[in-house]
Amino acid sequence: QIPPSPVTYRTVPADGIELEGNKLVAVEVGHTDTDDTTVLHVPSIGLVVAGDVAYNGVHQYLLESAHGGIEAWLVALDEVAALQPRAVVAGHKNKDLPDDPAIIEQTREYLLDARRLLDEKPSPRDYFDAMIALYPDRLNTGPVRYTAVALLPEPTRYYSVHDEVTQWFFDDYLTTWIGVGAGSIERGPEFILD
Repeated sequence: QIPPSPVTYRTVPADGIELEGNKLVAVEVGHTDTDDTTVLHVPSIGLVVAGDVAYNGVHQYLLESAHGGIEAWLVALDEVAALQPRAVVAGHKNKDLPDDPAIIEQTREYLLDARRLLDEKPSPRDYFDAMIALYPDRLNTGPVRYTAVALLPEPTRYYSVHDEVTQWFFDDYLTTWIGVGAGSIERGPEFILD
């Protein structure tokens, strides 16, 4: 019984759009945690809504970083930094942290540490442990785990990323989700971020 609600859209012009007297400019920055990332820049107030370019207190998704992905992401960070923002809103953030432009450099440092570790070709477990030791206060360790499994195959075991993620999802995450929902496990919603 819901009537159709057609969506009318158009491409944002190169010079942006205006909202309440402020120019909003879409800036295409290329590959970050995935392809074709765009940020929204509001020059009049020094704001960048960074989407996937900058992370704030959250472990970064690096699954698509092979074959030059980290290097492309570093270039994207340079482009955002060149906008000289006074505030940067990350798409992935710890809600308790401020939208400080320092997250651009923090995102860069994380990428450089990850690249250094990946180049050393440790075991997936060693990579995971090293990243958690370097960034113990960041939320959501899941991306660290599946990045390690996908990009650093265990030399002594043969398994697929699909098998590893399936096992984690069904044996750990889903059972916890069901238990919390059913009331048989006493945990708050923070387990989702854990």
